[in-house]
Amino acid sequence: MTDKTITQLSSAAALTGAEEIPVYQSGNTVKTTATTLFGTPGLFGTQTKNTVLAGPTTGSAAAPSWRALVTADLPNGGAALGAKLFRTSTQQITDATFTAIAWTSGDGNPVLDENGYWATGNNTRLTAPHTGWYIVTSWHGWESNNNGQRYSRILLNGATVLCQDANRLTSVVGNDPNITMAVAWKFTAGDYVELMVYQSSGGFLNISNNGARFEIVALPW
Repeated sequence: MTDKTITQLSSAAALTGAEEIPVYQSGNTVKTTATTLFGTPGLFGTQTKNTVLAGPTTGSAAAPSWRALVTADLPNGGAALGAKLFRTSTQQITDATFTAIAWTSGDGNPVLDENGYWATGNNTRLTAPHTGWYIVTSWHGWESNNNGQRYSRILLNGATVLCQDANRLTSVVGNDPNITMAVAWKFTAGDYVELMVYQSSGGFLNISNNGARFEIVALPW
């Protein structure tokens, strides 16, 4: 391969043909003797392994450089990331009112949080950090009571019901139903879900201290 020239490009200027940068072959490597190419010296030279040519990790506009990938480069880091919340203490639920289960730090939460899905300031929520497909699952039990109905729903952004399940009790003392749900949904970054519960026993009723669980997993792409 003989010495050739290529025209320098930038995002700020159209192709003019006025500026040329010499490149040459050394073994199996294409190199340049120019001081800059998109602002970076020796762009075509040998680089450190496992690096990519990319803009700054801050997300600001600047000349690209060779660097390692960071989580922000990919919506979910290219892997399945998620969070798991538990409730091991009771929570009192008002009669005939949908109520969000609170996942408190006193119960050891978050049990698992790989990308900032949960925060103490909004402890009823799991919030999607990136746009993409997610699977949300839940499970919880009620204390024994044989009156009324029990509902459970996964609610998106305080308004949209993604899924719902119900359990109508029979007149048998000791009923303590458990409700399990799962849903797949495409989230926009910042969307959040809550586990909402409802009971119509005629008075206050507790979520069972046998446990409750709320989980989210980002699907890899």
